[in-house]
Amino acid sequence: TPNEAYFAHADYVISAAAERGILVLLGPLYLGWDCGSDGWCAELKAAPSEDLHYWGQYVGNRYKDYPNNMWVIGGETDPTSFLGVTYKERAFVTGLKQVDNNHQVTAHNALGQMAVDPWPGETWLTLISIYTNQLTYPLAKNAYNLSPIMPYFGIEAYYENEHGMTQKDLRAQAYWTHLSGSIGHIFGNCPIWNFASVLY
Repeated sequence: TPNEAYFAHADYVISAAAERGILVLLGPLYLGWDCGSDGWCAELKAAPSEDLHYWGQYVGNRYKDYPNNMWVIGGETDPTSFLGVTYKERAFVTGLKQVDNNHQVTAHNALGQMAVDPWPGETWLTLISIYTNQLTYPLAKNAYNLSPIMPYFGIEAYYENEHGMTQKDLRAQAYWTHLSGSIGHIFGNCPIWNFASVLY
């Protein structure tokens, strides 16, 4: 059951981002690393498909008129590796697309995957994301060569302050993504994403 206080706060944050010209990637089905406990994979698997369909309609209706959001399906997981996950995600997307055709939709899958890898031929997928390690150009090149052609961007690579990344490494992975024909590259910082001072 949606918590109105939570969503009122989300409305405020997304509106404040719009006032500042910031695009918000909304992840309403974050699965978590390898379908683990840091996401909602267990809840998704336990929920009836009808609930996922309703959830898609609910968030789609709520945010269909916002000018600055993009939908991100999944997160950190190859959905084809876990029984029933793709079916449930499709139920969500069906509900979403019934009420919101105003926004781009991508998928965030497992490390080393493009959005399209577990979702070949899916018409709801309108934008390709790539999720890779420090060497972004091989996957960017694959995305560039996809047919039919779709715009793509780097949704995640190695972050600042993790995996021994240097300033040169961080610039290189961004340049490789951009110069391979992408529409963008998201930069991450390790202590910010985990809300702590821990470095990896």
